[in-house]
Amino acid sequence: DYPKVIDLCDHYLSIFIKEKGTSGSFLFELLFKKSLAYLSINNHSEAIATIERSRKFTKHGSFNWNIALLYQLVICLHSKYYQQAYDIYLDAIDKSNDFYDAFKEDWTVLEAYIYFLIVSGKINEERKKKFYIGKFLNEVPTLSKDKRGSNITIICIQLLLLLQRKKYDQIIDKL
Repeated sequence: DYPKVIDLCDHYLSIFIKEKGTSGSFLFELLFKKSLAYLSINNHSEAIATIERSRKFTKHGSFNWNIALLYQLVICLHSKYYQQAYDIYLDAIDKSNDFYDAFKEDWTVLEAYIYFLIVSGKINEERKKKFYIGKFLNEVPTLSKDKRGSNITIICIQLLLLLQRKKYDQIIDKL
């Protein structure tokens, strides 16, 4: 019941945002859950605005900061706000030394999607950042248990990049 989740988050936010000493992590959690609820009911603009607001309650480089930035980019991609996703990506790579190791692979995969959108003409690239397709294809080719659900995402982007490069033999091998 996602509308109920949104209502409950709003209720508790109205109470705790006024309370001095309320943990920023707690406020972040409420806003993060609210953002995911908005995403689940396909209200993408509210999902983006809410997750952006949640970042104000995180410390730069913290786990919550990393996850909020990652989800903000993913929500923008799902919403087809590709240029906004690219801006978030640029902001993220400028601070890439602050990523937790747990998110490095996610950012590598998202970088591949951003690159694909650039070469597809969906994103106007402001800064020329080299993306090495071969390196990406070699870095994440093996499916393993430690990828926790990103196997399909990795396979899809690998196939899209190979298709874009007209590497049909490699596509057949992957299939």
